[in-house]
Amino acid sequence: MHTPDDHTYQEAHLAPMTVAEINELTRRARALPPSGDQTHVLVPDGEDPWVVAHEGQLYYCTVDRLKQKILVARFSSLPEMATAELVQVWPSS
Repeated sequence: MHTPDDHTYQEAHLAPMTVAEINELTRRARALPPSGDQTHVLVPDGEDPWVVAHEGQLYYCTVDRLKQKILVARFSSLPEMATAELVQVWPSS
């Protein structure tokens, strides 16, 4: 059972990390084969993905792996997400 102090307990036991240490952990993780939860990816590229609904449409938003572009795809149902065209919205081309 969670208590109000769980968050405080977790913060107290996390060690601070430098950006270089985070980048190294990320590099090592990307070199490993995909885990079971990564084999069902609908959109093969992109990072920090999220989906929002607006006026009856769904929008998949992500950044490219180099974190230089924001990409958006529009579709009307989740099964369509895998084939929806990703369009670069930032920076404008």
